[in-house]
Amino acid sequence: MESKEKKKVLAECQPDSKPNNNPPVFSSHQIYQEKPASGNQPKLVVIGNGMVSFRFLERLTSGAPKSQYQITVFGGESHPAYDRVTLTDFFRNKPPEKLQLANKDWYRERHIELFTGDPVTSIDTEKKSVSTRSGIIRAYDRLVIATGSAPIIPPILGCNLPRVFVYRTLEDVKAIRDQAKFSHRAAVIGGGLLGLEAADALKELGLRTHIIERSVSLMSRQLPIPGAKVLETQLKNRGFLVHLNQHTQSIREQGQNLIIEFRNDQALLVDMVVIASGVRPTDGLARKTGLSISKRGGIEVNDSLETSLPTIAAIGDCASHRGISYGLVGPGYAMADTLAARLNGQPDQFSGSPFSTQLKLIGVSVSTLGDFNGQGEHLEFASKEVFRQLLIRDGRLVGATIVGDYNEINRLKQAIDRRQRIWQWEKVRFRYSGNIWATHQELAVSLWPPNAIVCNCLRVNRACLSQHLQNQTASTVEDLTRITGASSVCGSCKPLLANLVGTPITTLPVKGYRGLAIASVVSVIAALVILLLPPIPNSTSVITPSIDFLWTDSFSRFVSGYSLAALFALSLLLSLRKRIKRIQFGNFGYWRALHASLGVLCLFVLITHTGLRLGENLNFLLMVNFLALAVAGALAGFVNSLEARLSYPLIKRLRGFSTLLHIVLFWPLPVLVFFHAFKAYYY
Repeated sequence: MESKEKKKVLAECQPDSKPNNNPPVFSSHQIYQEKPASGNQPKLVVIGNGMVSFRFLERLTSGAPKSQYQITVFGGESHPAYDRVTLTDFFRNKPPEKLQLANKDWYRERHIELFTGDPVTSIDTEKKSVSTRSGIIRAYDRLVIATGSAPIIPPILGCNLPRVFVYRTLEDVKAIRDQAKFSHRAAVIGGGLLGLEAADALKELGLRTHIIERSVSLMSRQLPIPGAKVLETQLKNRGFLVHLNQHTQSIREQGQNLIIEFRNDQALLVDMVVIASGVRPTDGLARKTGLSISKRGGIEVNDSLETSLPTIAAIGDCASHRGISYGLVGPGYAMADTLAARLNGQPDQFSGSPFSTQLKLIGVSVSTLGDFNGQGEHLEFASKEVFRQLLIRDGRLVGATIVGDYNEINRLKQAIDRRQRIWQWEKVRFRYSGNIWATHQELAVSLWPPNAIVCNCLRVNRACLSQHLQNQTASTVEDLTRITGASSVCGSCKPLLANLVGTPITTLPVKGYRGLAIASVVSVIAALVILLLPPIPNSTSVITPSIDFLWTDSFSRFVSGYSLAALFALSLLLSLRKRIKRIQFGNFGYWRALHASLGVLCLFVLITHTGLRLGENLNFLLMVNFLALAVAGALAGFVNSLEARLSYPLIKRLRGFSTLLHIVLFWPLPVLVFFHAFKAYYY
């Protein structure tokens, strides 16, 4: 009986199926109803209305007010094409319309007939027509399949339970967001790009978020294990709970909770589960039609992006070019550009695309550039905060993997694009410092070589951007983005575009750095005063004016002692500010300056509490610990204030060291304070 039940559930959870809590909407909605009057135009039908499909339509119709084709587009989702890369913005209550790549007027102006919520269910290659779920039939002369990819649903018992979701579409995100209102703990099954994106969204909703990955490391397809370890550490520091090498066996309900059971007999109790185990090409319609399918999935296409039937093309995630299904928007856009050019009469070919990505995952920069996974000499530099790996082939730089901030990332990209030679002394420097070059050289973008890539996602070079500026077809960052697509995917190159048009966008100025520097200097002076000056003498006569009652009178010592404890507790708000969402208001620079100012106030109260007496035994240890903590904090604060104005690797390393020292010196203090208070009251 148990075996039959297990087989039944597994059958319901095959990879092409989807948890039933969020059924797709299939009500046909025609966005543009007027058909072109001319019957002489070739009929072009596009199956799919995602980002790549939209890019194709945009490029196909950009050369003239009216396309040479009679275009009909069928989309499976109920929304017109939207920016799936910024899907997490929908978690922040951003309306779906803000994510749309174009409104209905855009389709109307280009005479594009668009149906949403009505997927194509069959293709008749003999009659050259397509049929939709609602019964609509359209003939075609050329057919383009751009059905994208679908989430992989692993064969897990219970994957079809309520409160188990996938993460792929606007409908998915809406269902997750609604459930999050009644949840406190969530788990994401999948530690790849999609899984980390989903985890970031859940944590932003205020949920305690677990990341479950069956591999031994996160992002195993992109990152080597040392780089994945750095990413894992960064995520844990941000409050995520990471479970590696865990094979999910089943999900079952227990009251209002879900229990995730692993193969090693461990279990995890949560309120909701999001499955984000990756994606696979949506090639079911092509299989049904009889088109050639790659061994690893995906519709086989040649360099002209034609399938095994020349009248049918495929682009984007659903296509497999030379055995590769990319699963990234950048290569999909390149396919869309190539096919649009070919249909407009230009002899263009698609020869492949790099897997390069440059993303900001949960506050951590992750970049994979060039042939980062290829064969060659690998050079590595790693610390607790960063991981950098270079791939060198025949003495030349051909790829790189970067986890964490790297202030020479743009120069590195240029070097990879040029296949720049790396000399032996540069290899030695990289191994010991993480930097290839001895000096930081950040050239203005206008001085970059013409073929230097500015937008890594879409491979837009400097010459292309400069040409639009010189021809006055563009004058702002928004113009360049609209015309070339640069910065429209991940947005990391927007500062470079701004630099090129003459309005540089840099990181936001660090606020409060002057107050931080002043408080740090005063802290060091106060600590030296306590450490080096002799104790303030007690009065020898009741007639002589004195302030020694501050450290001799029991009530005064009581007030100053508890004032110290209160100030000490308030200073801990800085660390809480990083971790508790409800108090994350105001600029962090001001919070840091406040933290330093509270440290100064603590030192002055300490003087009134002790009269510059270091004490003996336990009291001496407490004083030395407190003063060392203050000096380390002052050093960290001063270095942070310098880093707001100077960007040198030495300053960054000194900041990390001083911050770590400040944290380490903090831990003994509560214990010493406890014993100090215990001794004062009971001995």
